[in-house]
Amino acid sequence: MSQPKIRQNKSSMSHFPTQFLHITNGLFGPHPMDGYFMRVSLAPFELEGALIETSVRLDDVHLPTNDLNELADHSLNFPINPDAGYIDGSIYTDGAHHPVDVSQIIFGKMDADRIEARFVTEIDFAFEGLGDYAKTPWTFSVMLAWTDEAQNA
Repeated sequence: MSQPKIRQNKSSMSHFPTQFLHITNGLFGPHPMDGYFMRVSLAPFELEGALIETSVRLDDVHLPTNDLNELADHSLNFPINPDAGYIDGSIYTDGAHHPVDVSQIIFGKMDADRIEARFVTEIDFAFEGLGDYAKTPWTFSVMLAWTDEAQNA
């Protein structure tokens, strides 16, 4: 089944159509530099005739614990870049890393070695210039699987 094509409205700045961002899986664990990393993989989608394969990368995530039981059913608020304690987030599209500002993570129920997480974000497609897209709010949920293997890619 082919993915729908995303069409841009060139007449004015508009929100990116986040309905085309389909989450396939999530992973988190220790970051090799500081805090934790989170990766949210997305299904490939087409943008202006090009197939995009990308993920949401979140680094320097400071959590009060790595114990999933303690995170379950808790909500954490985060400042936005450049305020201290922000999450360093991005999504790579059209040859550029577009900032993803995370203002809140709401942890839900656990399922074995995974935990449900709801992210309240805003993607800044205007920062590096993705067509005429503006800052776009995006709230999404994913089951994050824990890994002890530090990653930065």
